[in-house]
Amino acid sequence: MNASGLTGNIKSNYVEGAMSGASIDNNGFFSGGTSGAAFVNPSTLNFWPTIGSILRNTANATYAPTLDFNQTTRTSPYDVGAYETEGLASNPGWVVGPGFKTTTPTAPDTTPPAAPQNLSVTGVPALLGGVSRILANLVLSLQGLLERFSSTFFGR
Repeated sequence: MNASGLTGNIKSNYVEGAMSGASIDNNGFFSGGTSGAAFVNPSTLNFWPTIGSILRNTANATYAPTLDFNQTTRTSPYDVGAYETEGLASNPGWVVGPGFKTTTPTAPDTTPPAAPQNLSVTGVPALLGGVSRILANLVLSLQGLLERFSSTFFGR
């Protein structure tokens, strides 16, 4: 792992293998051992921490989210990583793999919303009356233009 250039508050990262740019200091970076010892079967994407995993019960409570990857509430002492194991040997929830966490899309809701009830509106009749008068005047103006056009060009 190349940690060169990392800035900020780096806490509780478990590392497998060599590092450059930072050191295993048991604060920001811990030796995580091998992935095979930390997880049930990482080669098949089973990242559930093994019973003896260094990741169990060693998370910094300050940085532990409320829910884990399976939407399980985390409890103290917290586990490092995506899952809160609660002492279980196997993952009772989502398994990482091809198509994991896919669901069949639901059809969009096409039901129109219900009309509001018990509404009172003021000022609309006067507004509509004004619009009606404007439209009536527009029609009369257009009729006058057509009559002049007809008499000018057609002598009617």
